[in-house]
Amino acid sequence: MEDKQKGKNAEEQLLHELRHAYTEQGMLQPRTPSDKMQAKMESVDSQLKSQHLETESQVQRLISQVTLKMSSSQKFQGMVYLAKQISQLLEGGEESFRRNAPTLSELVQTLEEQLHSQQQAASNETAKSLLNAVTGMAEAGNSMLEASQIEMMHMQAKAMAALLQDQAPKSKPH
Repeated sequence: MEDKQKGKNAEEQLLHELRHAYTEQGMLQPRTPSDKMQAKMESVDSQLKSQHLETESQVQRLISQVTLKMSSSQKFQGMVYLAKQISQLLEGGEESFRRNAPTLSELVQTLEEQLHSQQQAASNETAKSLLNAVTGMAEAGNSMLEASQIEMMHMQAKAMAALLQDQAPKSKPH
């Protein structure tokens, strides 16, 4: 008798796995409540993973932008220091100007090079910003799609809850 029960359980398990495999491939519509719920859960799981990957990608883009801005800020801080050195050397009047001319020349040249570098970086950033504006429009569209997908997942979760409620034992009125 025990062997017969094991055989029946193995048969049920095999049927469940076959139904699941065919349903997963779109070859068979889910029939049982558990198959329906499994299909909905797999859809939600897939969509959640996709949303997670997209969010991680957005985080990486933001980290890159912040890193770039921090680097730029540090470069400007260095230029402020150079400008302060130049101003201090100029405070002594004409005599200090002549005496410190070689040092002033080096500092001004360094400042000029750094400003030129920042100007190029700003031009590159302008081009990136324009590209980001276009990308932002695409991301807005993606966000609208994401909201729609989340709404669909929400509806699927509600459908799963309804399936569970339909399968719950009905209490008899007294």
